[in-house]
Amino acid sequence: MVFAKPQLTRRSDHARSGFTLIELLVVIAIIGILVALLLPAVQAARETASRMECANHLKQIGTAILLHENTYRHLPTGGWGKEWAALPELGVDGRQPGGWIFNVLPFIEQQSVHDLGGISPASLTANGQRLQAALSVMHCPSRRGAELFANQRTWQPPSYPLVNELARNDYAMNGGDRVMLYGIGPASLAAANTFAWPDMSLANGVCFQRSTVRLAEVTDGTSNTYLAGEKHLRRDHYYNGQDQGDNESLYSGDDRDLIRFTGTSSIPTLKPLSDAFVAGQEGLVFGSAHGAGFQVALCDGSVRLIVYQVDHDVHGRLGNRHDGQPVELP
Repeated sequence: MVFAKPQLTRRSDHARSGFTLIELLVVIAIIGILVALLLPAVQAARETASRMECANHLKQIGTAILLHENTYRHLPTGGWGKEWAALPELGVDGRQPGGWIFNVLPFIEQQSVHDLGGISPASLTANGQRLQAALSVMHCPSRRGAELFANQRTWQPPSYPLVNELARNDYAMNGGDRVMLYGIGPASLAAANTFAWPDMSLANGVCFQRSTVRLAEVTDGTSNTYLAGEKHLRRDHYYNGQDQGDNESLYSGDDRDLIRFTGTSSIPTLKPLSDAFVAGQEGLVFGSAHGAGFQVALCDGSVRLIVYQVDHDVHGRLGNRHDGQPVELP
């Protein structure tokens, strides 16, 4: 029997291949929907990681501050004023013009930055190098990294050269529930001996001009008092140095760049703010780039998230180290 050989049929010249325009548009639409669904989750995961890294920075900062207190028997001093920067020969107490960040450098493995330069004219270049020593531990990754920023107000402390760029910071120590900032300090080192220093007896935070606060003076309890936290910074001023609380350097003395305040119900303008808010007490309040609140290290070394909606009396009491008022952490 002879079988017929099967015939292979050719595809019609009119048979189509690939996608039609409508099918392609449907695929693109589906991909767009998937991206829209996944993007918020990716952003949320990234922010969670950044907030955890920020909390780790505050933990390191809080530990360094407490090590300073354990070594020198007082918390880091606030320094002299915003027109001054650190000079290593002048010690760690009220004679030191530099602020708290300079004073904790040895406790965050930055002894070499701490020891740069000095008072003599030959130290000018080394002092300038300190001003440009950016520290990643002093920055919240949700906001900005450790980089140099334009010295837009031509800030030049005594015994320092004028530099075009400066290192800055995203964290501040607790100055208390009332604003106590006193300008530029003495005009020179020689003038410091006879300078009429302001009376800081009403300062109730843990760091302020020429402060030497001991943990024993935190009578409200170390777990009920702010030590250091994230500072509010206008989002539109992250990089331009035009925020009044971010226009000098992390190595300056007593200033809103390094110290923030809590206020009370009678001073409601000192509530913590999200960086998204551009109004309010610029350079005076705590805040952050995080959506829910700002993070703070307490005087016991623990780190907490404080929501922006925190009761302002509670917030104020957490800023006052010795008001004797009961407080329950939010």
